[in-house]
Amino acid sequence: MDEIKDILLVGEEILWSGTPDQNNAKSVPPYWRRKLTHFLWVLGFSIAAIFLTKVGNQPNVSGFVQVILGIVIVVIAIGLIPAVLTFFDFKDDIAPHQAEFYAITDRRLIVLNTTKKTREYVLKNSVSYISTTENGSVYDLTVSHGWGEADFVTLYALPDTKDVEKIILDKFSIRSNKK
Repeated sequence: MDEIKDILLVGEEILWSGTPDQNNAKSVPPYWRRKLTHFLWVLGFSIAAIFLTKVGNQPNVSGFVQVILGIVIVVIAIGLIPAVLTFFDFKDDIAPHQAEFYAITDRRLIVLNTTKKTREYVLKNSVSYISTTENGSVYDLTVSHGWGEADFVTLYALPDTKDVEKIILDKFSIRSNKK
């Protein structure tokens, strides 16, 4: 792939490269289905809050039960605020994984998405955590390279996950010199 050769540093050597195996992976649901699912969750919790409010206002409900119902209703209402605000954000941030290309060099891990024109890098001695998630008959590999919430990259639908995980652990994991 020419894009990867253009961003290699002088003397940098590719140890492994690959793309997602879309034939064996579960695809991302379409945007409209993800939004419909989100709407149904918001609607369900709204109905639950309304129902609990009706139950709490019955004349035979009082004391401890009414306090517990009030707390549950407040928690649901507070949770609905960010859920509704998120629902009205109509940006589709999920990039198509078919356009991604992964490369592990002797200096860094590179994730390149040609559709969104994005590049992500993980440098040597910066990987603190690796996890795998089943995705159809292949696996997604999430590599955490910092301490923040957004400091991770995911390599989607890898058929040779164990080999890639071993290379990343050998080349990029945080290690101490103490034994």
